[in-house]
Amino acid sequence: MAFHLQPGYMMDRVLADSDFEEDELYLTLQNIPPPAAAPSMPPTHFLSIARSPFAGPSSSGATLNRGFDTSTVAAADFDVDSKTGFMPPKVPVVRLGGELEVWERIRDAAVGNGEPLTLGVYASNRQQKRSTRWRQDVESMPTLSVKSIQHSEVLLRRAHSVLTFILHFYIHSQPPLTTPQPQPPINIPPCLSVPLIALSKELVLPPILTYSDNVLYNWTLIDPKAPVSISNIAIDATFSLTPSEKHFYITSARIEIVGVEALELMRSCMDEAFIADTTSLRRITDYLHRLARVIDAMAVLLMAVRDECDPHVFFSQIRPWFKGWEPGSREWFFEGVHEEDQKKYSKMSGPSAGQSSLIHALDVFLGVDHTPPKRRDAPGAIAHDSPTFLMMMEMYMPRHHRAFLQHLRGVNQTHVRTLITSGKGSSSVVHQALEAAYDEAVTALKKLRDGHIRIATLYIVSQARKAPANGEAALVSPLAPAKVVDEEVRGTGGTSLVRIYEINAQGQSQGRAIYHHDAPVLDCCWSKDGTKVFSGGMDNSARMFDIRTGAAEQVAAHALPIKSVKWVDIAGGMLITGSWDKTVKYWSTSTISPNPMGSLDLPERVYAMDVSQQLLVIATAERHICIVHLQQPSIIYKKTISPLKWQTRTIACFPEGDGYAVGSIEGRVAMQWVEDKDQAKSYSFKCHRKDLPNTRDGTNVYSVNTVNFHLQQGSTFSTSGSDGNFCFWDRDQRMRLKTFDTAPGPIACTAFNRSGTMFAYAVSYDWSKGYAGMTPGHVNKVMFHMVKEDEVKRKPKK
Repeated sequence: MAFHLQPGYMMDRVLADSDFEEDELYLTLQNIPPPAAAPSMPPTHFLSIARSPFAGPSSSGATLNRGFDTSTVAAADFDVDSKTGFMPPKVPVVRLGGELEVWERIRDAAVGNGEPLTLGVYASNRQQKRSTRWRQDVESMPTLSVKSIQHSEVLLRRAHSVLTFILHFYIHSQPPLTTPQPQPPINIPPCLSVPLIALSKELVLPPILTYSDNVLYNWTLIDPKAPVSISNIAIDATFSLTPSEKHFYITSARIEIVGVEALELMRSCMDEAFIADTTSLRRITDYLHRLARVIDAMAVLLMAVRDECDPHVFFSQIRPWFKGWEPGSREWFFEGVHEEDQKKYSKMSGPSAGQSSLIHALDVFLGVDHTPPKRRDAPGAIAHDSPTFLMMMEMYMPRHHRAFLQHLRGVNQTHVRTLITSGKGSSSVVHQALEAAYDEAVTALKKLRDGHIRIATLYIVSQARKAPANGEAALVSPLAPAKVVDEEVRGTGGTSLVRIYEINAQGQSQGRAIYHHDAPVLDCCWSKDGTKVFSGGMDNSARMFDIRTGAAEQVAAHALPIKSVKWVDIAGGMLITGSWDKTVKYWSTSTISPNPMGSLDLPERVYAMDVSQQLLVIATAERHICIVHLQQPSIIYKKTISPLKWQTRTIACFPEGDGYAVGSIEGRVAMQWVEDKDQAKSYSFKCHRKDLPNTRDGTNVYSVNTVNFHLQQGSTFSTSGSDGNFCFWDRDQRMRLKTFDTAPGPIACTAFNRSGTMFAYAVSYDWSKGYAGMTPGHVNKVMFHMVKEDEVKRKPKK
């Protein structure tokens, strides 16, 4: 994409000398002279904004006079071409020469003779032996320098692609360890780690496979004599050699090519916005309509990935190869590099569509802001300045493209969106048409993102349900019988997804929606009418997802992670959030505001929280229990210490709103009434314990992880624990109603659906034995039990 000068000026490219950082290009404006009517450029115009440097210092700290691909003026600006966009204008280099060719031979051997290496988790003994021999060949490579290619950006890119492919083959071809946690890191030999880290410093790009390696610089022309087009490109390198993998990459490449027109329309809009007269506004209106059509075409291409990319093949044979580090997995240890580099690069995300600069550019141009709102004005609140997932993905983009986005943010602050907002509500036909065109473009972008969520559901979430993997979460809808999830599914970039499923009367599940947080989710709940889902987690935020519209937005923020969220039908809808920052906050869900309706200071961090009727009960660290009447939510009505002697794990309010049940890590549950006059009713009992065989007094004691009341029966409640058991009890008769078969692992969370006809329970590791207990092979699934009336109904007294 070329940014053109206004009439009366010309642009010269000047190579940086020793006074500037490497690769930095400056623009000089020379008077030609301009016509008398030519407007003067304000300092905010994009031609007046100083360019961001193309690169940081080299690995040696020296300034390099590196050559560039300057086949177009745009390539000399931000490596964004007028014909190929963020993809290079010429076919990427397909092979390194000289002493570096050994890297090419090693990668060729990984897919030699049409038989690629097998993922370690699936490999047979014969396949493991072949993978072991290949890894030994990697370890015997010489440790080579990249100085011979420092002058060439295209050769550095090729080297990065080859070495990162080798890196992922090396890591993911290894069979999983069966030793107990903590497991040792995966050691990456110096012959691979040293040149890879050096390349990463030259390119200012992490030493891991990125979207640019898989898509932007991983193609060739079918017909070398024909120009680049969606029908004339083919993918060069894959892990699995499957048609599905090639089609998966080519889909993104085609979207990039179609998106070139979007970049040109953005440039035209900003040119016209500089003039901003009536004629310019009409032109911008037309450009925005055209932009919407281009984005629609990109969405069509995205959905076409289903044509030739099999979801099962993608999930089981493709996706595992390019995954980065994930929580709970072994760290990557780069041998032979500085300690600072090791800390910086030990935990990285794999390639993701979130690393596409094109999609980010559309967001920036249309003013779509994904950053959480500031909350400095809220009493006791702080600004939520942690980076979003999309912000973190920018570090995986080529540095020229990052500079382009930074530049676009600067020049776009006073242009198209400003024109829209300044004329909002205007009776002018021109402004109304402009606003409608802008809305059309934003709607098209939303549909594109919604399409990506649907693809993620089909290729990751649905496949994960068929083949359970890592993690667990449970959410039961008050409208549907239940939500069923088989794993904590993450996109390849590492997002924490919230999935919503529905179970029909025949017990069949169907995915309904999906959205994400920027960190693991700790709790979720529904609105009373079942149209909204609320979730809170480690990103210090709570989000609301509207089932009807598919829109997700942040509705709450804390200084530390949000441990518990509860929605109540008060004041048109209110979300209560409990955090490790020792506060509870109240947020309106009918009118979203950056400020809470109120807050409550607590003696310690929130561990559990529940609400019923007008009763809110909060359990914190150090066994504190705070009782609040929601008629006066800013006042603690009563503060007490748990009657159980060990750490509180769960708490649940009675349906009547006059008491609560509390469970601890010591296999005990206590029933407590709020008012002093009812304290004689309070009691506690032992549960989730197992006598040791062949001993007289030995007993294994397990944590009580959840307590849930059956809303129709009132007195009936469930408990579940680290022993893998769940039981139904009668509170008033102080008796157990039913004990069920032991699940294949600890039960981490449970819930009855609204009608009480189904009970969902999540089987996964609950960290009751700490990090050392997180060993491979843990079952991770959500199961459900169809509740029979005689299981929850009060038994007649004998």
